[in-house]
Amino acid sequence: MVQAALVAFSTSIKVRFGDVDHAGIVYYPRFFQYFHDAFEELIGDGGFVYRQILDERRLGFPTVRTTCDFTAPVKWADPLVMTVTVAKLGRASATLRYRGAIGARAICDAEVTVVCTNLDTFTSVPWPDDLRALWQRHQESGDPS
Repeated sequence: MVQAALVAFSTSIKVRFGDVDHAGIVYYPRFFQYFHDAFEELIGDGGFVYRQILDERRLGFPTVRTTCDFTAPVKWADPLVMTVTVAKLGRASATLRYRGAIGARAICDAEVTVVCTNLDTFTSVPWPDDLRALWQRHQESGDPS
């Protein structure tokens, strides 16, 4: 069986003056906003309108687990690129890997697990086929779950 090739998604993150602390580097909680910004960009790149998923389909994706290793600082106006892949795909969850870089310099490596949730009942629901297909296109193993 031929495995599908990994298609990583990358997006540029604008590092704003308000993102840096007194030391002149990005204050670490801002990275979690950057991860979510990249998540929304990935969904949009997949042909979806994030707001419609929330408002019309009544699906949300709350974060249930995060880990992050920081390897280098980021300063105001640095050209940060965030690359997203899917490390693990479950029935109703997905663990997304975020790798931040400035050029060839690694900045951070994070995993964020989200759960597909019905926003009316706040219970987990299986990924709809179209969203599962989006995650599978970006899955690291190339082995659709």
